[in-house]
Amino acid sequence: MCYFSDVTIDFYTETWPKARKDHKCCECNQPITKGEHYRRVFGKWEGEIDTFSTCQRCLDLTDRIRALERAEGCPPDADTPPFGDLYLAAIDHGLLSIWRVRSE
Repeated sequence: MCYFSDVTIDFYTETWPKARKDHKCCECNQPITKGEHYRRVFGKWEGEIDTFSTCQRCLDLTDRIRALERAEGCPPDADTPPFGDLYLAAIDHGLLSIWRVRSE
């Protein structure tokens, strides 16, 4: 399938902090609780500044999807679903059974 994008990235930083307060995962909308490690991405895309926090369970699912995409021939810059699209990627790859229930 590959996830090609023409979005301009002005800057992007990725950190792996330990939560000092509760956050919400940008993929499954479940809480990232105080003390849990998570991925925090801060950047500016198409002139808009944003921050994305992702829980470990969603990161594990992302890794599985990336491996499947690479096996299908996708290049490294197109093997990861965009932020907020992990649910759809899980459906596309038949991985919905390991998806967290969304609490919206």
